[in-house]
Amino acid sequence: LNIDVVAGCDYNPVMREHFIEHNPDAIATDDAEEFLKMDFDAVLLATYATDHAGDAVRCFEAGKHVLSEVTSFHSMAEGVRLVEAAEKSGLVYNLAENYPWSKANMHLADLWREGVFGEFQYAEYEYLHNCRELAYTYIDGKPVQPGWKVHYWRTWANFHYYNTHSLGPVMHITNLRPDRVVSLPCEIALPGFPPRESMLSMGTAAPSLITFENGGLMRNLMGATMRDGHEKRIWGTHGAASIHGEELELTLGGSAPLSVTPEWGKLGDLAEKTGHGGGDFWVLYQFANQILNGEPGFFDIYRSAVCTATGILAFRSAMENGAPYDIPDFRSKEDRDLWRNDDFAQERFPVDGCFPEQHRDKAARFSTI
Repeated sequence: LNIDVVAGCDYNPVMREHFIEHNPDAIATDDAEEFLKMDFDAVLLATYATDHAGDAVRCFEAGKHVLSEVTSFHSMAEGVRLVEAAEKSGLVYNLAENYPWSKANMHLADLWREGVFGEFQYAEYEYLHNCRELAYTYIDGKPVQPGWKVHYWRTWANFHYYNTHSLGPVMHITNLRPDRVVSLPCEIALPGFPPRESMLSMGTAAPSLITFENGGLMRNLMGATMRDGHEKRIWGTHGAASIHGEELELTLGGSAPLSVTPEWGKLGDLAEKTGHGGGDFWVLYQFANQILNGEPGFFDIYRSAVCTATGILAFRSAMENGAPYDIPDFRSKEDRDLWRNDDFAQERFPVDGCFPEQHRDKAARFSTI
């Protein structure tokens, strides 16, 4: 891909050591300002999910292209600032959303663009992930210490905010923009997640209904439940499809279901070596291809913003017991102006507030246990 890894930045010494182990010729630092002054072209931004917008803007101001982990921002006002910073910089911004680039999803997208399925009618995609243990561990799997502390964002960020693994593939397959969202709250949370008094917990189901610009509808289901799941089903006016693992089942023109095993096309041998079903390769490929050859990646700043905003507004809808929200088109300054000063965001849980102070001695080993 013509990418050289030359520098890394992380406050965690274990992460820096791991980085140097895999990239012995690179430089590692815990100083973000020092890092951004170094002579390189692009940053893979994998800071805390709730901080991506501000960190991406800092990268742009330092003259770096940005490949951002999901999601792009935590409030609508942050989204406006991020989009305008990207426009001002003239630099490349891609979202590292990797689920659309599995064999099955990519093959389905190719068929859709050929017109096999007709007009998009309805879809059900889901990303159910009971990540309870991640609330109490660092990214390397070691327990957070001391035990009364909890993970910075995986403890509390409602799953509506983490919507891209299910919404992203449908956006890519149909090449359509979401334009309206509604959601109802699920107030029953799994045990083991820190309790929330004023906001919906991370440890619950987070379904939403999303309409697209052509009038089609999607049920987007995320959340922490007692069974992880990634069901994928989509319907058009001429046919339908469902994905089970890497098996693609097609029903075309009223026919009996037809099972298809997709194969990689060009560069598939490289994709096969990477994580998330090859998706990690294609994310990096598109980013490098846009920087080096000018061919836009699918999740540019505008699609990334729309995808992220759909989750934020779904959360807001649930908090307001089902109020519908129109999703702005971030290409439009008029649409951006409507949200420019809107700082609504989920309340952040205090990372050191999991246990009252008088119980902290007893709770010191909680995360380890």
